Amino acid sequence: MNREPITIRRTTTADAAALARIMGDPEVLPNLLQVPFTSEEIWKQRLADMTTATTLNLSIVAERGGQVVGSAGLHPVVQNLRRRHAAMLGISVAKAAQGQG
Repeated sequence: MNREPITIRRTTTADAAALARIMGDPEVLPNLLQVPFTSEEIWKQRLADMTTATTLNLSIVAERGGQVVGSAGLHPVVQNLRRRHAAMLGISVAKAAQGQG
């Protein structure tokens, strides 16, 4: 078990390659509600859209030893004012970081 500390921070477009790697892993992908095998470019565009000042998305990553090992996000179900309180929760953990409590 790896005992290095984990750092949680907001997601940036620089995380696109790491998220494409984690969420494209055949051992991680079946547990996600993601389109399979998306490219780094697609993730850059998604992250650019999710990290604008006006977005209602909250996206964070977990880093260990300077490497992204997981991500989580709260994403609005709809932009409708009456439903803004409803959101989807997404979590992904790299295979190498799973099962460690």
